[in-house]
Amino acid sequence: MEKEKGSFGVPILTKESLATLDDGMWLDDIVMDIQLRSVHDELGPHKRQKSLICPVHFYTKLKNKLLDRNVEQHNEKPRICSADSIPALKVQVPQQQGNSSECGIFVLLYAKHFLNHPPKELIDELDCTSWFTLTDAFSKCAKIRDTMVG
Repeated sequence: MEKEKGSFGVPILTKESLATLDDGMWLDDIVMDIQLRSVHDELGPHKRQKSLICPVHFYTKLKNKLLDRNVEQHNEKPRICSADSIPALKVQVPQQQGNSSECGIFVLLYAKHFLNHPPKELIDELDCTSWFTLTDAFSKCAKIRDTMVG
């Protein structure tokens, strides 16, 4: 992954990354990173200052680091977890895509809406069903390709 990064961690778009915009393909980390940065850059200064976009692989690295830490702590005294001690947020989302390849597009559309229209407070239930339509999602790949190639 590091060889695909430019200076200062800026993702470099490759032919292979562009190919992930074809029908039936999963968006790769490079395309996701570029698009998430674009969404962030389009925000006004106030919203941009209140939000942080991390590279997609950041979450995997963080998760792995936390798992390693949990293994180290496993030898310490056990901690009891119960359903009451773990907060939950119920999110209502639009109907999922009919395939397994459009999930990255859904993530981008949710991120864009959430950053542009953040809830005033996080509540137990969040209704996201009206944030975008399936038609919006299915046309997004072509729009991304046009902006990246054009």
